[in-house]
Formats: sequence, structure tokens, C-alpha cells
Amino acid sequence: ALHADALALVRTGNIAGARGILDRVRALAPGSAYCDLIDGHCHLNADRGRAEALYRRAVERARAQECTADTTADGGAVADALHATARLLRVEERWAEAADVY
Repeated sequence: ALHADALALVRTGNIAGARGILDRVRALAPGSAYCDLIDGHCHLNADRGRAEALYRRAVERARAQECTADTTADGGAVADALHATARLLRVEERWAEAADVY
């Protein structure tokens, strides 16, 4: 829910609000893929290169957390991170790379 809330704020231009949610996520789940994912959303309009790097790191973290979880992992983090990465690549018209992400 926090990820969706942060993304909604970014879409309306409320980066400060999204960063507030990022701070909450960092406090609740430091090192989670959602920290990188939300941080990437916050950078999306100002620095796409940084956003892409954060999205790709979110994919790696989500996959690692999924593989090492003692209980059933939330596969949603992997899907959310892959979708964000592919969306950014599509915006930049990097079609082949976007297709490879999926």
C-alpha cells in the first residue's frame, strides 16, 4: 500500500510527500526492494539514469529477498520493480530492453 501511495504522489508531482513515505518504508523495512523502488520513483522526472539504477537494484534485492526468505515471500516486489524498470525503458523508447525485462 505504501508503494502505491508513493507512486500516486509522484504522479501528481508531490515528491516531498513520496519522500516522506520513503522515510517510513526505510524505517519499517530497511534494505527492502521497496526502498529502492520508491527512491527510483522520486528520481524519475529529475534523473532517469538514477531512477533506472535504483529500479534495477530493486529487482536484484527483491529477487534475493525472495530466494532467502524463510517464509513465503511477497513476489509483488519483484513484479513491481520489473514493471517500473520496463515502464522507464518504454518511456525512453528503448523497446528491446523493455521487452527483455519482461
